[in-house]
Amino acid sequence: MTGDGDINAIDDATPSGRASAVTSLQVTGTTVARRELLVAVSTLIAFFGLPRAGYSQNVQPVGAIDLGSFRELTSALTGISPSDATLPEVFLQAFASEAAALSKLHAIVTGDAEEQWDQAINAAGLKPLAESLMQAWYTGSFGQGDNERILTYLDAFVWHACGYTKPPTRCDTNFGAWADAPPPGRFSE
Repeated sequence: MTGDGDINAIDDATPSGRASAVTSLQVTGTTVARRELLVAVSTLIAFFGLPRAGYSQNVQPVGAIDLGSFRELTSALTGISPSDATLPEVFLQAFASEAAALSKLHAIVTGDAEEQWDQAINAAGLKPLAESLMQAWYTGSFGQGDNERILTYLDAFVWHACGYTKPPTRCDTNFGAWADAPPPGRFSE
């Protein structure tokens, strides 16, 4: 290696057998320039990120809510349990900054009678969080304006609340099932 950072190697293919600077990597007939390799590697690092030393995703801050408690809270507030097993984790990550408050909300929901929830939630100042959580589950989105992101479309609770419909892209029945009357007793007017 020379002072300017080039890698030197003996090129047996040259008639003089002199050392030539290697500026690209040749693998099975494909030549990749160093610059292209660096761009590709840095793009992968930017996309996937580097693992952080000493960091564990399983470590929760003190007072944070665990996944099981979050599922229980979701079911209690919305009246619906998520059908997709991975969704509660996605929603919990979206509400990660509110983990301690979610834990307090869970304690109210599991510790008080349902008739006392409104009063206890208001007294604790958690009404906006409870409403935001329910809105996120029913709409499948989190945040507002430019910060809004879709967490789920197909499994948003609105489709469960409106038992007569389903997402336009989901076909759970046979072709033409929309023409049949709904099952008796399922809907009341």
